Amino acid sequence: MLLVKKMQIILLLSHIKNQFLLSFANNLSNYVDDNSKEGDDYVFMISGGYRPNSDFLTKSAVSIRTRQPTKFFGDNHFCNGAVVSWNIVLSAAHCVVDQYGVVTRPHRLSVIAGCSGRLKKTITCMEYKVLRIVPHSQFHRHRGNDIALLILETSFPASNKKISISSLATQRPAIGTVCQAVGWGQIYWDGPFSDEAIFVNLTVTSNDECIENYDYNFADDLLCVMGATFEIGLCRGDSGAPLFCNNKLHGILSEGKSCNSLQPTTYSAVSVHYNWIHHASSAPKVRLSFISIVIVYVSYNVLLSADEGGMFRLLRTDYVRHNRPFERTLGTIVKIFKETRSATDLLRSVHNRIAYSN
Repeated sequence: MLLVKKMQIILLLSHIKNQFLLSFANNLSNYVDDNSKEGDDYVFMISGGYRPNSDFLTKSAVSIRTRQPTKFFGDNHFCNGAVVSWNIVLSAAHCVVDQYGVVTRPHRLSVIAGCSGRLKKTITCMEYKVLRIVPHSQFHRHRGNDIALLILETSFPASNKKISISSLATQRPAIGTVCQAVGWGQIYWDGPFSDEAIFVNLTVTSNDECIENYDYNFADDLLCVMGATFEIGLCRGDSGAPLFCNNKLHGILSEGKSCNSLQPTTYSAVSVHYNWIHHASSAPKVRLSFISIVIVYVSYNVLLSADEGGMFRLLRTDYVRHNRPFERTLGTIVKIFKETRSATDLLRSVHNRIAYSN
């Protein structure tokens, strides 16, 4: 009889234990679900960012990464940039130049464009190899000119509707202008990088605000902007992030004090560097054009020397007659050829025409 009583007590205690564990598990599940929802709001409250209704500005922003991810796609992001041409990205010089002034080798970097998510590779998300890196020649850390171009090996396809070229600003934005910054940096101090591109609203303020906080480090080519509250700011991984004011690219993130600070943030002013951007962007095209001219020059003379029956001259004349753009291009090239008698003359003629056109 005593044994039966003991068994009943053990079964009762076991039942009570199971009921308690089941109830605890349900409550814990509800607690986690509720806090997950609050956590999303908390993340965005901490970062001060938001997800816009339109992806207009995201199309112009790119993620700059090391060539090889550590464990998974997107974990190698370290800087941002903006598309300024079909094969050129504008970013911060401190992203590609180390503290000793050594420029990163192009083959170590890649540019990811066409995707708002950092970790998810979609059909429009494309990776591009970097051919050449052009930092501003006067760049010094914390002393201005914090701007650089990344020239890609291949061009962005015009068919990719998730990539678009930024419209460059030619004048500084007025004080009080509300601008939008976009990036994939940390969502809070020493926290994880954001998966989705996050936007923050920043207001252009007077240079005095930055001079007070940055002292001698504030250069003339910088824009000074501030967030409205303590929760709004830019973090590690946001360097090179574009700043858009009225849908124009006005700045490239240079330096900030901390993630969520009432202190201002500095951007390299695109309008100040407008001429440098165009000059540095056109240099590779000039070299490519010269190489193309030399190739055409050699091919032209080879074909003429081998064209005993005059077939090449006949085809060339017929093609030019029906192709006006080709006619103008070929006319210019032929004119250069007629002016030259040697390789030195050819170089001089090309140089003069480039200098004259500039």
